[in-house]
Amino acid sequence: MITISGTPTASGTFNYTVTLIGGCGTITATGTITVNPNNTVVLSSAVGTNNQTHCINTAITNITYSTTGATGASFSGLPAGVTGNWLANVITISGTPTVSGIFNYTVTLTGGCGTITATGTITVNPVTGATSFTLGAISVCQNAADETYTATAANSTSILYSVLPATAGVINATTGVMNWDASFSGVATITAVSSGLCGSTTNNLIVTVIALPIASASGSSPVCINSSINLTAQTVTGGTYLWAGPNGFTSALQNPVILSATLANSGLYSLTVSVNTCTSTVSNVTIIVKDCPADLSVVKTVDNTHPKVDHNVVFNILASNNGPYDATGVVVNDILQSGYTFVSASTTAGMYNSATGVWVIGYMNIGAIETLVLTARVNSNGSYINTASITGVETDGNLNNNISTVITYPTNFFIPEGFSPNSDGINDVFVITGINNYSSNTFTIFNRWGNKVYEASPYQNNWDGTSSFGLKVGGDELPTGTYFYILDLGNNTDAYKGTIYLNR
Repeated sequence: MITISGTPTASGTFNYTVTLIGGCGTITATGTITVNPNNTVVLSSAVGTNNQTHCINTAITNITYSTTGATGASFSGLPAGVTGNWLANVITISGTPTVSGIFNYTVTLTGGCGTITATGTITVNPVTGATSFTLGAISVCQNAADETYTATAANSTSILYSVLPATAGVINATTGVMNWDASFSGVATITAVSSGLCGSTTNNLIVTVIALPIASASGSSPVCINSSINLTAQTVTGGTYLWAGPNGFTSALQNPVILSATLANSGLYSLTVSVNTCTSTVSNVTIIVKDCPADLSVVKTVDNTHPKVDHNVVFNILASNNGPYDATGVVVNDILQSGYTFVSASTTAGMYNSATGVWVIGYMNIGAIETLVLTARVNSNGSYINTASITGVETDGNLNNNISTVITYPTNFFIPEGFSPNSDGINDVFVITGINNYSSNTFTIFNRWGNKVYEASPYQNNWDGTSSFGLKVGGDELPTGTYFYILDLGNNTDAYKGTIYLNR
């Protein structure tokens, strides 16, 4: 028995001969052994290994394998849109993948010695999606707090942020946190760039930075107690104003006024102005309220302390502000006594009300002097105390000069036209009613030739028709007749002149 065995180490067709030797000579036998080669897969792809990475919807090229001894090939696990082809011991995988994912494919080769397989991986990455902003305000106020801008994109592996112009501020490239520059206002562009395995996309977000309104607070200061505090702000179109200050003060007016200020109104007043939800920085103004004393004084005089009944008398009331500050709310009270009837009044300032006796002056500068001239008619005899008093809003540390009083003594005054000094006890002396109120008077009598016949200073209602001057014919007694007189009351008024009939 002949046995042929072993492991062929080369492929090919081998014709072998077997020579048998025996007693009767030799014989030969021949045969053929065909040794087929094993199937092999050799990678020769220009892209790289058999583990490939590609983008969806992008054509795959240059994935090729060469084979030896194969008679056919089949493929499984390839991405959709990708096919495998075998031709003349060359395997080509090509096409445009339409889905993304990781695909482990298998190539099965058939040949003379059975089948063998080769495996590989094709990773199909998706394209980067459109970039869109999902977080971040498109309108902010100047000097706003940090604002976070966030964008998303499908299939991105990173998103980077930037801002233009550079003067707008600084944005964190990876977190999108925007730190606005305090001085910037206008239009800024936030850009987000999304990058992925298959490309990048970009989107811009336009942000309007609204300029802050400007608050400018001012006010009248210092002011005196009971004066007005005037707060003022510059006009801001469309602005909403908010004031706050001491003593719980608030106001939404542009130019509020605090009437009758007190010491509690002294302090810091703040103002903010808002437009379109954007609020200005705070503007402050300090208001000082202080006690501003004003020494007011009044002096009342009368032109005649002994006015005659049914004659006019004139009162002069002088109101003064002796300082050291201006005075406000100045009022003089001067009520006529019942013995007088109001005739007229004139003032250098303000207005006098005869019904109430109130002279309202109002404001008086330091050193100001105002005058009220009050004319009244004397109604009856008596004595009348007429008082003027002055008051103001400010503290008056000297009240000794705030009241002024004059006393008048109205009297009946009558000069008769004649008398009869005949010793009958009736009308024997010439009596001038009320002459005793004029202690400085001078009374002079003249005859018809202009000769002085009698004079007295003061006259005391004692002329009995006798002569005290000149030639006395027949004694001191003056004859019946008409005599002339001059009476000077000694009070700087015009002298009285008239005639007296002396009847014996």
